[in-house]
Amino acid sequence: MKFTSVAGIGQGILVNEFYIVLTEGPDTFALTVTAGAGGSASDETGTSPYAESAVVDILATPDSSFNFVNWTTSDGGSFDSATTADTNYNMPANPAEVTANFAVIETEAVTSKGSKMIKIGML
Repeated sequence: MKFTSVAGIGQGILVNEFYIVLTEGPDTFALTVTAGAGGSASDETGTSPYAESAVVDILATPDSSFNFVNWTTSDGGSFDSATTADTNYNMPANPAEVTANFAVIETEAVTSKGSKMIKIGML
Protein backbone atom coordinates (compact mmCIF):
# COMPACT_ATOMS: atom_id res chain seq x y z
CA MET A 1 0.00 0.00 0.00
CA LYS A 2 1.20 3.52 -0.76
CA PHE A 3 0.51 6.39 1.60
CA THR A 4 1.23 10.08 1.12
CA SER A 5 1.55 12.59 3.91
CA VAL A 6 1.51 16.32 3.24
CA ALA A 7 2.57 18.94 5.80
CA GLY A 8 3.09 22.68 5.54
CA ILE A 9 6.50 23.88 6.67
CA GLY A 10 7.01 27.64 6.63
CA GLN A 11 6.43 28.65 3.04
CA GLY A 12 6.95 25.22 1.54
CA ILE A 13 5.12 21.96 1.48
CA LEU A 14 6.76 18.70 2.54
CA VAL A 15 5.46 15.60 0.84
CA ASN A 16 6.44 12.19 2.17
CA GLU A 17 5.56 8.95 0.52
CA PHE A 18 5.93 5.63 2.22
CA TYR A 19 4.88 2.10 1.62
CA ILE A 20 3.55 -0.50 4.01
CA VAL A 21 3.96 -4.11 3.01
CA LEU A 22 1.60 -6.53 4.70
CA THR A 23 2.67 -10.13 4.84
CA GLU A 24 0.78 -13.10 6.13
CA GLY A 25 2.33 -15.84 8.20
CA PRO A 26 1.98 -19.46 7.20
CA ASP A 27 -1.40 -21.15 7.52
CA THR A 28 -1.78 -22.92 10.84
CA PHE A 29 -3.85 -25.95 11.81
CA ALA A 30 -5.21 -27.30 15.09
CA LEU A 31 -3.76 -30.47 16.58
CA THR A 32 -5.94 -32.50 18.95
CA VAL A 33 -4.20 -35.12 21.09
CA THR A 34 -6.44 -37.83 22.56
CA ALA A 35 -6.01 -41.07 24.45
CA GLY A 36 -7.86 -44.36 24.27
CA ALA A 37 -8.91 -46.23 27.40
CA GLY A 38 -6.04 -46.93 29.76
CA GLY A 39 -4.00 -43.77 29.71
CA SER A 40 -3.57 -40.12 28.90
CA ALA A 41 -1.88 -38.18 26.13
CA SER A 42 -0.58 -34.64 25.75
CA ASP A 43 0.90 -32.15 23.34
CA GLU A 44 4.18 -31.34 25.13
CA THR A 45 5.01 -28.53 22.70
CA GLY A 46 1.74 -26.86 23.68
CA THR A 47 1.52 -24.16 21.02
CA SER A 48 -1.29 -25.40 18.75
CA PRO A 49 -2.22 -24.35 16.08
CA TYR A 50 0.81 -25.41 14.03
CA ALA A 51 2.13 -24.68 10.55
CA GLU A 52 2.58 -27.50 8.04
CA SER A 53 5.73 -29.55 8.81
CA ALA A 54 5.95 -28.29 12.39
CA VAL A 55 7.49 -30.88 14.70
CA VAL A 56 5.29 -31.45 17.76
CA ASP A 57 6.45 -33.37 20.85
CA ILE A 58 3.66 -35.70 22.04
CA LEU A 59 3.59 -37.93 25.11
CA ALA A 60 1.44 -40.94 26.05
CA THR A 61 1.27 -42.08 29.67
CA PRO A 62 -0.32 -45.46 30.47
CA ASP A 63 -2.39 -46.00 33.61
CA SER A 64 -1.29 -48.75 35.97
CA SER A 65 -2.17 -52.17 34.50
CA PHE A 66 -1.85 -50.80 30.94
CA ASN A 67 0.95 -50.63 28.36
CA PHE A 68 1.32 -48.05 25.62
CA VAL A 69 0.76 -49.71 22.21
CA ASN A 70 1.02 -47.02 19.51
CA TRP A 71 0.00 -43.66 18.09
CA THR A 72 -2.55 -43.48 15.26
CA THR A 73 -4.05 -40.78 13.04
CA SER A 74 -6.19 -40.72 9.93
CA ASP A 75 -5.45 -37.08 9.15
CA GLY A 76 -2.03 -37.32 7.50
CA GLY A 77 1.21 -36.21 9.04
CA SER A 78 3.73 -38.69 10.39
CA PHE A 79 5.26 -39.92 13.62
CA ASP A 80 9.00 -40.20 14.20
CA SER A 81 8.11 -43.50 15.91
CA ALA A 82 4.45 -44.55 16.20
CA THR A 83 5.39 -47.21 18.78
CA THR A 84 7.24 -44.91 21.18
CA ALA A 85 5.22 -43.18 23.92
CA ASP A 86 7.33 -39.98 23.80
CA THR A 87 7.74 -39.09 20.13
CA ASN A 88 7.40 -36.32 17.57
CA TYR A 89 4.48 -35.77 15.21
CA ASN A 90 5.11 -33.95 11.93
CA MET A 91 2.11 -31.71 11.25
CA PRO A 92 0.23 -32.00 7.92
CA ALA A 93 -1.35 -29.07 6.04
CA ASN A 94 -4.75 -29.61 7.69
CA PRO A 95 -6.23 -29.98 11.19
CA ALA A 96 -5.24 -33.30 12.72
CA GLU A 97 -6.08 -35.60 15.60
CA VAL A 98 -3.62 -38.13 17.00
CA THR A 99 -4.61 -40.89 19.42
CA ALA A 100 -2.53 -42.80 21.94
CA ASN A 101 -3.60 -46.45 22.19
CA PHE A 102 -3.13 -48.68 25.23
CA ALA A 103 -3.63 -52.35 26.11
CA VAL A 104 -4.27 -54.11 29.40
CA ILE A 105 -1.24 -55.88 30.82
CA GLU A 106 -2.35 -59.49 30.88
CA THR A 107 -1.11 -61.65 33.72
CA GLU A 108 -2.18 -65.04 34.96
CA ALA A 109 -2.19 -66.32 38.50
CA VAL A 110 -1.10 -69.91 38.89
CA THR A 111 -1.17 -71.91 42.08
CA SER A 112 -0.27 -75.47 42.85
CA LYS A 113 -2.38 -78.05 44.60
CA GLY A 114 -0.41 -81.11 45.46
CA SER A 115 1.48 -82.02 42.33
CA LYS A 116 -1.00 -80.30 39.93
CA MET A 117 -0.78 -76.71 38.70
CA ILE A 118 -4.13 -74.98 38.60
CA LYS A 119 -4.64 -71.98 36.31
CA ILE A 120 -6.84 -69.48 38.11
CA GLY A 121 -7.32 -66.96 35.33
CA MET A 122 -6.64 -63.34 34.47
CA LEU A 123 -5.87 -60.83 37.22
